[in-house]
Amino acid sequence: MINSITDSTNILTDLRNLQISAWRNPLRRKHQIMRKLICQELSKFTQVWEEDSPKAIYYESDRIYFNDYRKCYASFGCLGTPEVLYDLPRCPKVEKIEDALVCEFNTDKVSMVTEDYRSHLIALSRDNCISLLDLDTGRTIRKIFLSKEYKFRSLAWNSPANSFFVKASIRRSLLNTTNPFTAFIVFETFPLRLHSHITVTKEVFKKSIADASIFQGLLIVLHPGGLVRLFSYDRTVEKHMSERPSVRELPSDGIPVTASLKEMPPILFELRCNEHNLWLGGVPLHYLYQPTNEDSYRVCQLRTEEMIENGSIPVSLDAYETDSLHFMSDDSNRLFHVTALAAKIIKIKNMDDGYSSLEELFKIEPHENNANQDISDDSDDSPRQTWLMSSRGRVIKRSIYLDESLGIVSSRIHSIQYDNDLRVIVATSLTAEQQSGRSINAYVCFHDEDSGRTLKTIELDEPWDDTYEHTIAFDLDTLVHVYRDSGVYRCVLYRLDRSMAEEDENEKRPKR
Repeated sequence: MINSITDSTNILTDLRNLQISAWRNPLRRKHQIMRKLICQELSKFTQVWEEDSPKAIYYESDRIYFNDYRKCYASFGCLGTPEVLYDLPRCPKVEKIEDALVCEFNTDKVSMVTEDYRSHLIALSRDNCISLLDLDTGRTIRKIFLSKEYKFRSLAWNSPANSFFVKASIRRSLLNTTNPFTAFIVFETFPLRLHSHITVTKEVFKKSIADASIFQGLLIVLHPGGLVRLFSYDRTVEKHMSERPSVRELPSDGIPVTASLKEMPPILFELRCNEHNLWLGGVPLHYLYQPTNEDSYRVCQLRTEEMIENGSIPVSLDAYETDSLHFMSDDSNRLFHVTALAAKIIKIKNMDDGYSSLEELFKIEPHENNANQDISDDSDDSPRQTWLMSSRGRVIKRSIYLDESLGIVSSRIHSIQYDNDLRVIVATSLTAEQQSGRSINAYVCFHDEDSGRTLKTIELDEPWDDTYEHTIAFDLDTLVHVYRDSGVYRCVLYRLDRSMAEEDENEKRPKR
């Protein structure tokens, strides 16, 4: 009871300070208030909306997209449930949207929002066009035909919200090495500008090239045997640039190649690693990878290319397929090491001599249903749903009997993410319900980013089929679960519900 009153008092204090403290970041203060509301003991998340679709469903930036991005819901309507922003008419199959990115612009940066600075959806359609669709109305702001020669089928960020690229389908010709292997067209946003159009050939990047991509101004080229090579994309384009027409001057028959590469650019960095998995991050820059044929990750400093102190992290053989190591998204020099059995938060510490060391901060374990903790007292020999680990750690889902106890995992972590707004770690755990046969329960748990302490646990209402892909998204007071169920895609939306907390506060408030 005392905690509830204290939380309410702190929230009121925060609201008062938000109004009078002009020197503080008001957005950060609002997020701190929201975190306190979410973590109150009597606050809960209630399912308020559910919708099915025969096609894939996407959630991004408070919007839910159906029907190949042609129907859009705002996640928070006037009644607290999603409402339709727009529903575009049916289009020919040739104009179907293949891929899309949400591109939002902060209107506080300009005095008047023009067409070039409106938030929009970047859509790549089957007819080889890039379209900018108004984020609120779906109206086409601009449409650009890309090429007659190449089929562009993928769309991704080069630098999030600042630059994106389209990539052409890979051509695997073994005879002619001068023919393009793939092609890239890079655009800059706000306003939309053409940055470059280049082709990647085997003649320049060697016959063994297997794939290529662009990220943060780097051209990433993959070769067999786990070889990854990094080149400076921006410097390469600048050196070989022949022309750069404006968006308004682009020819109607496609965008011309603006930079022709005749020789391989200087290699900035190259490394052999397992399945081409290489990550860059941290300040100063570090990289992490798994050497080929080794059951461990290595964290190295990019400047020296040497492994840092305590930089070898064993791969968990208990969860071989789901084991992952990656940088957190907040530039804090922290990493997630996620297995099915636990998630470790690790920090790169910079030392005075310029070198670095690795230190484990804490560990987050999967949520364990209380009903499973007394399973040893249950003498029923009926089949149970569990995850059985193979000798290589592969997760095998099947019904087994309780006497097959060796290697059984009753709870495991499905996914983990970091919410930069609320400064919490969000972990989704799956629990095989031992006392109810074959069911799987899913829990979304909020953990303190500094200690790993559990702040809030939400049990999802809908059934969980582990054979299909599930996506959990969290945005302040909204939790969205998108998944596939027997050939139908489903979106379930939960909203923060403080009705019980408010009733408790009203009951405890002194009567006058």
